[in-house]
Amino acid sequence: FRGVSNDNNNRNDDGKVVLVQPAKDQLDVINTLAFYSETLIHGTPSGIDNTVSCYGGALQYIKSKYGNTNSDKDTAQEKEEEGGTTFIENFPPLNVILTNTNVPRSTKILVQGVRDWREEYPAIADPILDSIGRIGRTFCKNVLQQVENQQQSQSTSTKTSLSVSQSKQISKLIQMNHSLLCALGVSHPSLNAITNLTSNLYNEFKCSTKLTGAGGGGCAFTFFEQCDNDDDNVGGSNSGLSVSVSMEERLKIVSHKIEALKSCEGTEGMKVNSNGSTIGEGGESSSLWSFQCFSSAVGGKGVLWL
Repeated sequence: FRGVSNDNNNRNDDGKVVLVQPAKDQLDVINTLAFYSETLIHGTPSGIDNTVSCYGGALQYIKSKYGNTNSDKDTAQEKEEEGGTTFIENFPPLNVILTNTNVPRSTKILVQGVRDWREEYPAIADPILDSIGRIGRTFCKNVLQQVENQQQSQSTSTKTSLSVSQSKQISKLIQMNHSLLCALGVSHPSLNAITNLTSNLYNEFKCSTKLTGAGGGGCAFTFFEQCDNDDDNVGGSNSGLSVSVSMEERLKIVSHKIEALKSCEGTEGMKVNSNGSTIGEGGESSSLWSFQCFSSAVGGKGVLWL
């Protein structure tokens, strides 16, 4: 999309083109079109991916357990079950690596697979799905509430960095979340290889990984905790968490280690077909994994244009 003309009025003093954020009504149109595109890929998307990508920042989405989200609910549990989307104010910056496994997968097929499994084993599937939901709510209620309280005590409108203890909580939630997703059958050997690697590297680099999106390949999300020697750490020197390298160095080193993965960790010669299925050493028409890592910070500005 091109919102304004690429002329001298859209350049800074150095002559470089400046990207600007579209107006609210323009973002609404973009978000609507993006949602319709999502339905072609996903089938029944929540709308959270296109919304956060369009408007930026971070948001919490809870799927309603009721047919009408405008119904009048009295209890806290009923209001929570009512669902909806809430934008999270002053979301703290999170240092992450996104890894594209380049393993293709179908979101529709994966989602339908979970539905089928839930229909066959509801007594097993429902508690797992409920626990996954509680992980997200725990993050929003506990970690973000601590950040909000910290910000209020500092009397500043600037985004607050996570403390060491808050980072530790996020790592635990990420690790639990991935394990539960594995139980649902939506992980993949390529994703598990990354989570196993970062688990082995945790004591040295304080990083934790989970699959993101539909799973079955696609991308992995690796979060890095704040440590005592990070410049923007607010946890203080008494937290007991310290590593020998800076955040920037940790992101770079772990990225290189992930991209160097060539087979399932602990399985010599394991390779993956172009369709995502694995075969043993000596198989035909195979290709090694090709992981691509991208350093990022959660909570960006959303859509920008010329």
